[in-house]
Amino acid sequence: QDIEKAAHEFLLRSRVVGKQHEFKAQAGVVESYIAPKDDPELNIKKGTWVMVVKISDDELWESVKNGEFTGFSIGGKGVRTPIEPNV
Repeated sequence: QDIEKAAHEFLLRSRVVGKQHEFKAQAGVVESYIAPKDDPELNIKKGTWVMVVKISDDELWESVKNGEFTGFSIGGKGVRTPIEPNV
């Protein structure tokens, strides 16, 4: 549920693709979905947020192809809520 909420909020409010949280990249989201089931062939587990980005920057695309970038970070924030341990 939290992943789905983050995905929806990103698509509704941001859609900005950046590089290393430093600046906006020449790239844009072209597909996004929450995996409805496991896909062992693609190593995707049910509930994973899958996003496809079109990269228009040749240097950045080379970095992706060379394995320098392998995923995304939404740069999100969280709130910690203490819980009582089971005794």
